[in-house]
Amino acid sequence: MAKRQKKQKQEKSKMTRALWAVVFLYVGYIFVQQQIRLHDLRVEEKEVSAEIEQAQQENKELTHVMDIMDTDEYIEKVARQKLGFVKPDEQVFIDTSK
Repeated sequence: MAKRQKKQKQEKSKMTRALWAVVFLYVGYIFVQQQIRLHDLRVEEKEVSAEIEQAQQENKELTHVMDIMDTDEYIEKVARQKLGFVKPDEQVFIDTSK
């Protein structure tokens, strides 16, 4: 009977160790998966931050262009170059050699 109880204790002890090993392996697996996910999220965060920075720079440049386009000098320049406008007292010379 003592041998039987000793054998049952040993089997129970083996089962407990096996259970702890499974738990340890599972926790290790989860930890590795979380580290991989964390790394992926950090990479994604850097990419998104770079996109945001680029968009902010582009926004800044476009705001500057809008400010320039709102000036009288720019409007006059475009009217002269693209629309061919001239001031009333100006003489226009046309190059006919082309």
